[in-house]
Amino acid sequence: MSENEDVNPAIITSVGGLLTEELAMNPYTSLPSFYEMKLIEEAENFAQRTLKDGVKRLADQAPRYRTLRSNSFFAKLKNRLCYIVSFIALKYDSEIRLFIKYFMERQYLRSSCSTVAESLYGGVRSKVLKDNKLARFTKADSTVLALLISIGWYADEKLEDLFARWSEEEVRNQDEFRIFFVQIYPYLHMLKNGTILAYQLLYLAGKSVFFHPSSHLLGMVVRRQTASDANINRKINKNKDERLLKAWIPYVRKIAFWTVSATIAGGWIYRLQRYVRERERESLAVSSMPPPPDAPPLNIDRKKRIRAVDSDVCSLCQQPWIAPSATPSGYVFCHKCLILYVRENKKCPLTGSKCSEEEIIRIFEPQALID
Repeated sequence: MSENEDVNPAIITSVGGLLTEELAMNPYTSLPSFYEMKLIEEAENFAQRTLKDGVKRLADQAPRYRTLRSNSFFAKLKNRLCYIVSFIALKYDSEIRLFIKYFMERQYLRSSCSTVAESLYGGVRSKVLKDNKLARFTKADSTVLALLISIGWYADEKLEDLFARWSEEEVRNQDEFRIFFVQIYPYLHMLKNGTILAYQLLYLAGKSVFFHPSSHLLGMVVRRQTASDANINRKINKNKDERLLKAWIPYVRKIAFWTVSATIAGGWIYRLQRYVRERERESLAVSSMPPPPDAPPLNIDRKKRIRAVDSDVCSLCQQPWIAPSATPSGYVFCHKCLILYVRENKKCPLTGSKCSEEEIIRIFEPQALID
């Protein structure tokens, strides 16, 4: 086809489907070359692998966050939230990627009438009407196509997982449906791939404008983006941004108002709490605290040969304390000495006040525990 020949870019032809990019491709046709379509296909596969690796990386963090320990409240909260997110990614890996792909594809289809991969190579999706004329996508078409694209690879992945899992099971543990599925799935998989290969060969040979059987079933093709498409997309996105801006301005103002109000109120509450804590600390200062109570008066039984001695020494055995314990009166003795005395006399050795074995208080010294 010569450069001077009149070509209508709104009507698709199969000339652009030839493999040789430089010599055989018609630069005036709206249909991308086979090489361009394969690049788009490889970009889609690469995006799928990248998304899968990212979600898997997030899911692998679940055991780590589950075992992390921290004393800080915010660190505990952060670890807990990270564990929940990682656990959800581990449990619903495919479903998360399904939703991410659906919303991304729908956004791109609505804004530029192309998928994420097609937009990288200047491709645009269009509906095929009678006489091979093209029509622009509507919002409903974009939503349906994004849903079909997302569910398509999701179903393929789930069927592959079922086949791999059921193939490893013993035949005696499977029902008839599982056995039938394991036997028939390889042929269905081969039929699907063979059909895709046939469509691509026809596209390569210039015999079809459809690169994939799903495009044929849905009645749509991928074509090159033109200057007119770029202008239309620019106007649509501009109008959409203006509508979103007008719709969101009241909400943004309310959010800003309440954010500023909450910040001011939070700062005021923080200063008030700090002031209260400082006043409480001052009220508990040493100068304002009452003096400690006086020691109970001694009432020593001289017949028992008990005498008051210096600190750290038991008044019963006149030796340094061993496992110090105290009576309710507050005097300290060796635990063994005090137990034996109280069992026999039912009173405190120094004050003579009543004391039972259950009232004895064991005293622990932190430094002794550390040593």
